[in-house]
Amino acid sequence: TVHADRLRATPELYGQATRRSMMAGAFLSAEDYVRAQRHRRTLSRTVDEAFGALDILLCANMFDPPVRIDDDAE
Repeated sequence: TVHADRLRATPELYGQATRRSMMAGAFLSAEDYVRAQRHRRTLSRTVDEAFGALDILLCANMFDPPVRIDDDAE
């Protein structure tokens, strides 16, 4: 890649956030990328099929524990 050699030789020239971001993918090959895209498409198709018959997906999203339905304090 454009930055791979420089990143290997002088990582201190990059800011911490930039370096961390670039390290995540700087040393992956094109083959790795193509394989990941295939897996992404397969996962996307599987999720679409799994949720294809649903109109809504209801999920719990509160950090508090559930309260009893007969709790008058609520």
